[in-house]
Amino acid sequence: MSTEAKEIDVPVLTPSDGQGKPLLATAQTLPFLGGLKVKLTARLGETELSVAELTALKAGATVALDRLVNQPIDLLAEGHLVAQGTLVAVGEHFGVRITSQPRLQ
Repeated sequence: MSTEAKEIDVPVLTPSDGQGKPLLATAQTLPFLGGLKVKLTARLGETELSVAELTALKAGATVALDRLVNQPIDLLAEGHLVAQGTLVAVGEHFGVRITSQPRLQ
């Protein structure tokens, strides 16, 4: 099975403090929570492989994910969706520019 893989251009940004509304308003109403650390994960997509397919992967192989190139990337805090965004480069690192936030309950 052959799949054409294309590299994508990632916009380069400089670090900034952001201009939108805070992700979690709780930090303003309960300031003592500001020092707590949480694990933030950027999820590009998922796929399912058999163990045989997984062990057959070699350097240079491409694994197709379930997301389209123009679909947003999920940002998860401790496994919970907190925002979505687009992939960007911040200096030599990847980053996510937040484009939308789900309603928190």
